Amino acid sequence: MKKVKLSLATMLLVGSCSAINADSLIDAFKNGTTSGDISLAYEVRNQDKETSTYYSDTEYAVSSIGLYYKTASYKNFSLNIGMRAFTSIFEDDKDFDTGHGKGDSTERFYDYDGHSLLTDTYLAYDIDKVSIKIGRQKLYEMGLTHLFDGITVRTTPLENMNFDLIYVEGRGRADIKNIRPVEDINENKGLYKVALAYKFNENFKAKAYYFDAPDAYDMTGGRINFDTKFKEVKTGLQIQYIEASKDDLPNKDEELSEIKAYATYAGYTTTLGYYETGKDSDLYGAIAKTGETVVPFEEGDSSYDADAKTTYLQVSKSFGKTNVTALYGLMEHGKYDSDELDIWVGYNFNKNIAFTLGYTRMNMDEDSSYTDLDQLNATISYKF
Repeated sequence: MKKVKLSLATMLLVGSCSAINADSLIDAFKNGTTSGDISLAYEVRNQDKETSTYYSDTEYAVSSIGLYYKTASYKNFSLNIGMRAFTSIFEDDKDFDTGHGKGDSTERFYDYDGHSLLTDTYLAYDIDKVSIKIGRQKLYEMGLTHLFDGITVRTTPLENMNFDLIYVEGRGRADIKNIRPVEDINENKGLYKVALAYKFNENFKAKAYYFDAPDAYDMTGGRINFDTKFKEVKTGLQIQYIEASKDDLPNKDEELSEIKAYATYAGYTTTLGYYETGKDSDLYGAIAKTGETVVPFEEGDSSYDADAKTTYLQVSKSFGKTNVTALYGLMEHGKYDSDELDIWVGYNFNKNIAFTLGYTRMNMDEDSSYTDLDQLNATISYKF
C-alpha cells in the first residue's frame, strides 16, 4: 500500500475542497460546539532502588488546559480540532534529566516542540452504517490505545456486525496525567488493523482482529464475551487469545491468554481475572507496543515478562458522588513473585468539577530487576 501521509494541512485541505462554493459551510462553523478543561495533576513516587528514569523518586505538579472545537455537520462532513497546553508548576528536582528534558515531571509530560500538543484533530465523514475519521484521534481498543495519527473506517455491513479498517502511523498521549509527543510507529512504516465483531444474541458476542506492522511483526487475536442475568445479578465471562510473530524472529512468538469473570449486584462490580504470557514472550515487542487493554494495573510491568502468570481481583462501587475501585493482583514471572495493589477514588463536586485520587503499592522480589514502589497521584479538573 502506498504510504499515507497524514498532516493537519492535508486534512484541512480535504475539508476545504469538500466545501468549495458552499455557503452553508459558514453555518457549519457558526453552529459548532466548543468544550475544554482546566486541570491539575500531582504525583509522588518512591522506589526502594532507582532502576531507571521511570523508576526513580520523583514529585511534581503539572497544570494543563484542553480546548476542543467541533463544527456542525455539513454534507455528512465535520471538522474536529483539539489541543492541550501544559506547564510544570512544581518539581522536587528541577535538574533531574529524564532524557526528555530536565525536571521530575518530564518523564510523563514532555513535547520536543514546546509545551502544547494538537489532539483530536481530524476530519470526520458519517453516513448510515459508515464512519470515517482522518487525522489525529484517540483510540482505546486492543492493540491501539491513546492518541494516533491515522485513518479509521468503521462500518456496520450487517445487523449486529461491525467491521473496522484502521491505519496508524504515529502514537502519543495527551491527557490530564500524561502528555507525550506523537512519534512514528514501526520506523515510519505504520500499522494496519482489521477487526470484525458480531453479536449473536443478547448474551453472546465475538470479535476477531489482525494487525500488520510491515517488516516488523504481525498479530492475530480473538475474544468472546458471554453475559447473562440471574435475578438481580448481572454476570459475564470474557476469554481472549492473542499471538504475535516477529518477521525477523519467526521462532519467538508472543502469546497472551486471558480469562475473566465479572458480576454486578447492588451497585458492586466484582471482576476475577487471570492472564498469562508465552514461555518465550516479550510482550513489549509487539502486543503491548502500541497499547493493550488486558493488563488492568497502574503499573503491572512484571506481568508482561515471558512465562508470566497474573491473577487479580477488582471491586468497584459508587456512593452518590463518590466512586471507589480496589484492585489486587499476584504475579508469577519466571522464578520471581510479586504483587500490586491499586486504589482509585473519584469524587464529582458537580457536573463540571471532578477530583480523583490514586494509590499504588508494588511488592517485588528483592533479587528481581524490579523494585518496590509506592505511588500517590491526584487530579482535579474543571470541564466546560
